[in-house]
Amino acid sequence: MNAVKETILDKLEHLEALSEPVLLEVLDFVSFLEWRLNTNQRLFLTSSSLPETALEEDTGSFLLGIASSFTSGLSNEDLECLPTDGAENHDRYLYNAQV
Repeated sequence: MNAVKETILDKLEHLEALSEPVLLEVLDFVSFLEWRLNTNQRLFLTSSSLPETALEEDTGSFLLGIASSFTSGLSNEDLECLPTDGAENHDRYLYNAQV
């Protein structure tokens, strides 16, 4: 095993004491890296034959998966409290800015 891999594993062992949300964030990041590396490898190998919409579909599916993971633990009551116009008025929700 190389030194970089050993360092990563040592750091992950220290994370065991952290809370579940922090560990889920680490898992999300590792999943993103895995997806990105797989996508980049596919793009490198097949970039000349890859339709432009394929990357958009992969990205869209990945982002939808992330969004779904954020809401997977919420109850129906919590989901009903979420704004339905978040994309339209994201500045208002992110920065408390009046639009």
